[in-house]
Amino acid sequence: MKLVSQSRFQVNQGGRNVSGTLVQYELTRSLFGEKSHRCGSQLYLFRDGPWLIQGRFSYPIERSATANKQIADFLRLWQWRAQGNLVQLKRTPGDGRDG
Repeated sequence: MKLVSQSRFQVNQGGRNVSGTLVQYELTRSLFGEKSHRCGSQLYLFRDGPWLIQGRFSYPIERSATANKQIADFLRLWQWRAQGNLVQLKRTPGDGRDG
């Protein structure tokens, strides 16, 4: 794994900006059950009061332009706050949180 960059990042949640950190890596890993690919990976970390919010996106490096657009669109729309309150995510079977 190779560290590409680390920077500050902000998202808007419930009408206020929340600062966090963006860490970008290059690595080789298997994606979607296929053989190993050269990949980009972006890790987003935010502290929101007592909560630590994390999101990670990995993609084949040759699809970086498409992935970066989709990640930016997701982050623009992603809301873990609803009118000042944290949104409770429901657990679903197989989401890695059951068990």
